[in-house]
Amino acid sequence: MAGGGYVPAYLRAYPFYLVETAKDKHVVAVDETSAALQADAYSGQALFTADDKPTPQLQQVIDFLGQVARNRALTDRACRSLDKAGVLEPWPLELNIGNQPRRFSGLYRVSEKQLHALEGAALQALRDVGALGVAYSQLLSAGQTNRLEAFAQARENEQRLPESESVFTEPDLEERIDWDALDFDEGYEG
Repeated sequence: MAGGGYVPAYLRAYPFYLVETAKDKHVVAVDETSAALQADAYSGQALFTADDKPTPQLQQVIDFLGQVARNRALTDRACRSLDKAGVLEPWPLELNIGNQPRRFSGLYRVSEKQLHALEGAALQALRDVGALGVAYSQLLSAGQTNRLEAFAQARENEQRLPESESVFTEPDLEERIDWDALDFDEGYEG
């Protein structure tokens, strides 16, 4: 991947994605207009065999999307458990971008105070559904808001520059992802 940095799983799978058809039922869909289908990884490649089975390449994508869906279900369950335990609270996030405060609403965070006040059985219940890992990950990542402000400020500064003076460029997503380097078999959890 050119430029480094984290690319969310749903973008790594693009132009493929899961569509929910019914409760707990999903089908793999594809954005047929995507330039990614013309990229070397897919150009001229069949997605299905002559007997309508997925090719090995498409099966890798299907397996990856299935793992992403399973991980999302586990994360949702963990978040419901954190909410039930009473450790989630509204997060009135305010970031200073361009010397202007910007408020973000509809966010929640883990209350470290409430989490520490939980008794053994409640902590064990959270541990058993994987919610403690989610809680501590959120608590640790909340300290990164200064990095988010810096990225937002850099982006805002770039947008003020004429195109010829741009320090940061935002290449097309298709160009930022090295599709051949993606490893769909490694059991990604995200």
